[in-house]
Amino acid sequence: MWTDWPCEVHQDHERLIIHFFSRGLLLIDGPAGTVHGYLVNPESIHPDLCVRFVHLALIELLKWKQFYTLHATALEKDGRGVLIGSSKL
Repeated sequence: MWTDWPCEVHQDHERLIIHFFSRGLLLIDGPAGTVHGYLVNPESIHPDLCVRFVHLALIELLKWKQFYTLHATALEKDGRGVLIGSSKL
């Protein structure tokens, strides 16, 4: 699991609990397709980190549905292209 914040991850049956200590918490229930969580003082956190918080929740939910994220880029020159991708499972 990817995050720039220190955290503890706990598994409670089919729920994933990600505790970001003084920054917040995520409770991800994959089978129910729900996420509950909070950020402490989100206005003081860089917007990119807030987006990563939501992105992490979405990635974990998608795994329960057998969907995985893919990071890719495409390059084109003179009508020929190449797709470069990587995946984190």
